[in-house]
Amino acid sequence: MKDAYVTYTIVNGIYHIEMKIDGEFICGGITGVKDYENAYSFASRIAKNHNARLAWFKKESKDLIKLDKAIKDWTEVAEYADRMAEMEIARGSSPNAFINQADVARRTVKAFEIQKETGIPVCSCCFKPFGKGNKILIRN
Repeated sequence: MKDAYVTYTIVNGIYHIEMKIDGEFICGGITGVKDYENAYSFASRIAKNHNARLAWFKKESKDLIKLDKAIKDWTEVAEYADRMAEMEIARGSSPNAFINQADVARRTVKAFEIQKETGIPVCSCCFKPFGKGNKILIRN
């Protein structure tokens, strides 16, 4: 059975949904219902009609747009650091600073991707939700 993924927004108290199955847009529009339970039930019925199960039903967030930009920007930082490391090697110098910079940037990208997927911000060192990581790092 396939998985259906639904995002929703609430406009003037009415649920609007968008459904994708295996990454393909299936349907979207106004549900005509005003509460979460009926909107969820509505989405479940549509998924069932497409031989799929409702894998998640998530509120669409404007923060996703900001996360997409942050992911793009930090990816560019990592790519720049990689290029600089290659230049340092070509010059016969140590590339370690740029290698570390690229690693930090990639870990930041991964943390943002996890946040985008789950909706929970995580640490770029341990990838645990903020406040659940290494207690040694917490300062008074």
